[in-house]
Amino acid sequence: PTDGGSDVTATIRPAGRVAVTFGAPTDGAMANSTAVDFGAADAGASVSHYALHDAATDGNMLGSVALDASKVVNAGDPVSFPIGDLTADVD
Repeated sequence: PTDGGSDVTATIRPAGRVAVTFGAPTDGAMANSTAVDFGAADAGASVSHYALHDAATDGNMLGSVALDASKVVNAGDPVSFPIGDLTADVD
């Protein structure tokens, strides 16, 4: 999601967001230190970004990061990010 974008998490995974664990920042960036698995998509959506929130539901979006390439997810597709795939710059 970006300003004016939409959150497709509930479309892909009706149970909502999943937790992600990041390793310690190195040279101003951090990456997920565990795999992030949304399971099989419940419905299709086009995904171009991922966002970090401070709560499992509602809460605040802390920031969003563009994926290397947009992805069309179809119902039944597995949606996961291996260790190191999600990176974010930190100040």
